[in-house]
This record gives sequence, structure tokens and C-alpha cells, in this order.
Amino acid sequence: MPSRFIYDNKRLVNTLSMGVDTAVSGNSAVVSNLNGNTYNITDKMTVSSWVRYTKTPPNTGMAIFSNSNTTVLAITDGWMIDTAQVTPRFQFAIFNGTRRDASSTASIPINTWFHVVGTYDGATVAIWVNGVIGGTTVATTGNISVNAAARLSIGRIGASTGGLTATNLFIDELTLWNIGMNQNEVRALYNSARPTNPIIHSRASNLQVWYRMGDGDVSPNIRNRAPGGLPATAVLAGAPLPTFRPNVPWRG
Repeated sequence: MPSRFIYDNKRLVNTLSMGVDTAVSGNSAVVSNLNGNTYNITDKMTVSSWVRYTKTPPNTGMAIFSNSNTTVLAITDGWMIDTAQVTPRFQFAIFNGTRRDASSTASIPINTWFHVVGTYDGATVAIWVNGVIGGTTVATTGNISVNAAARLSIGRIGASTGGLTATNLFIDELTLWNIGMNQNEVRALYNSARPTNPIIHSRASNLQVWYRMGDGDVSPNIRNRAPGGLPATAVLAGAPLPTFRPNVPWRG
């Protein structure tokens, strides 16, 4: 897992990136100044996150990263990466007239880092876990339905609270791309469990959002580090104040 790369002969060899410790703070984040049309991602897209659960995800499902005005998992606009209901597993969903989702089949052990990627190439929705495809579904070819009132949200859907808000979860290194990555590109982003700088990825020109979740950010604000994206800041909300903690080892 990622932590095995932290030390080498008792010498710190990585700078640690930071994650939002929702297990302690119960925080979620909304990019309140961005509506659903901001990045104009209505067709091909890729979204990714490093996640680690400290307790088994509930069977009510939990949002990780989303852009939807819907406050339930059965979204009627936008897109979402989350854990599914009933049997917790990773899931990526889009809405392009009908909800289309792909779910992984593997269970989610606690206290284990996972790299989760959702892709839509204009025809197929797919979920990838640690660089391996976990499931696909054929979507009706067409644009993702965008609601202008939607907000890019971390750890929740829209303005939802309760079971859909992430708890007992570390979220780190979020990215959003305006391209549907193929297998080799997803594996390069995963980088054999060694989080890497997405700016050096072969599709860096398609990178729209990169939230490092700390690493120089001043709580409660999280900056977008994507050079081609808007300089938009996510603002964490919740009580007590957000807690940044060292999490995924950084390989930039």
C-alpha cells in the first residue's frame, strides 16, 4: 500500500501530501463559486481520488466527489464517484438522460488506501480500482446532463447531509480531466500505488482540477493546482474545524 514508500533505511524520502480527516472532523467541501457549467465537461471525462476508510462504509452509500444538484445517490444530473448502496463497493455514475453507473465487485477493506478512477469516453462508463478495471456499462452516447445549479463537491452530493456525506474516510489527491482515459492512462495515474504529480501525466493538458487536499493550503480552503484549470478554491464546511493530516506519500 502507499505507506510502504514513506521510509527507506529510516530516512524520510517523500514529502507527504495531506488529506481531509473526515473520520475526525466530519467535513465535506463545496466549490461554491463554480456552477455545473464551469468546466464545460459534458462529454468525455475522468475523475480520480485516493481514499481510505477507517470503518466499513455504510450500506446507504457515500459520495466521494461529485458535480450534481441532486441530493440522493440516484442522481438526475451530472456525475458522481461514490460507494454504492446495499453492498459497499466503489461506483462511478453519470446522467445523460438516464443514470448510467459502473460498480466494482471487490469489497472495501478498512485502513487500506485505494486509488479510485471513474471514466466516461462518450460511450462507456467505467470504474477502476488500483489501476484495474472493476466494471463497465454502455451509456447511450451523448452529453452528460448539466444542471447550472450544481456545485463541485467533495465528500457529499450537492447540499446533502446525513448518510450521503462522507464519514470515516480520508480523501486525497482529487483530479478531474476533460478526457476519458484509456487503460494505460489510468495505470499511469495510479503509478503502482505511488501517487504522482498529474502535471507530468501524458494527458496533463486535459487536467482541469487537482486538489492536493493540503500541502500548503490554509484551512478551511483547498486550492485547485491544475495549471489549465480555473484557480478555484474549495471551502470545507463542518464542525469542528477541518483537520489536515499526512496521508498519501507524495512522489512529485
